[in-house]
Amino acid sequence: MRKRKLYKILIDILVILLGNACIAIAVAFFVIPNKLLVGGTAGIAVAVNAFLGIPEEIVINVLVYTLFIAGAIVLGKEFFFKTVTSTIVYPILLTLSNDLYEIIPKQYVTMDTLTSIICAGVLVGFGIGIVYKRNASTGGMDIIPLIINKYTHIPLHILLMAVDCFTVLLGVIAYGLQASIYGVISVVLCSFVIDKTILLGAKQTKQLQIISQESDLIRTEILEDLDRGCTIVESRGGYTNEKRDMLMVVVPINQYQTLIDAVHSIDPSAFVIVSDINEIRGRGFTIQREHL
Repeated sequence: MRKRKLYKILIDILVILLGNACIAIAVAFFVIPNKLLVGGTAGIAVAVNAFLGIPEEIVINVLVYTLFIAGAIVLGKEFFFKTVTSTIVYPILLTLSNDLYEIIPKQYVTMDTLTSIICAGVLVGFGIGIVYKRNASTGGMDIIPLIINKYTHIPLHILLMAVDCFTVLLGVIAYGLQASIYGVISVVLCSFVIDKTILLGAKQTKQLQIISQESDLIRTEILEDLDRGCTIVESRGGYTNEKRDMLMVVVPINQYQTLIDAVHSIDPSAFVIVSDINEIRGRGFTIQREHL
């Protein structure tokens, strides 16, 4: 048990290092050289550089350490342990990435603005996503919404959006509307990649809600031919007021069409609602029957 715990801690640290390395490379190779107004500390640093001329790396380091101290004081030890690794390694990795950028011939790393936005958004999104998957944090500007949320209970996603909007507003003042629009594109792309990265390895499935006069025959098809379970939900028609069983079933993607064909062959007038499920855990999916 102790070896397993130590192994998990080691994997967590390695993943956090990889995630922060991705973010540092994105900032050093794409954000700072192209003055991209992305979200987070990098976007603030680019805007501050335009106003005050302070190097972006210095602004980022000051923000990272200051916000970490504030978060540790206000949010407690759980936040401290989840964020301390990123706070220590990110400024170091950013400095190393900047040094590497200076060494590499510019013809190999210079890109147009749109390509740089795509590269930055993907790298930052992937870096944040894999850190989040280890139940850790990259710190930075995420700390401000967490602190405000603790005292005001304003939904976190609204606060995160407000921070990003503040970054974009600074960008409009510093670099104009076009640069800020590029920044919005980067933020949206980054959010998309974070979401997809968190779901890496998840078993994507389909959920079907089936209402039919032949629910018993369809249930038999699900249980015997597809070897899947289902839930029977008592329902009542809003127009007819008739009581009828609704079958709720979750199947892997490769069984979806088979089930749809079976339902329509049994009852062509069956009412079927289909939803995408990003992840499901439990018997028949993440737990094999023979292990129960």
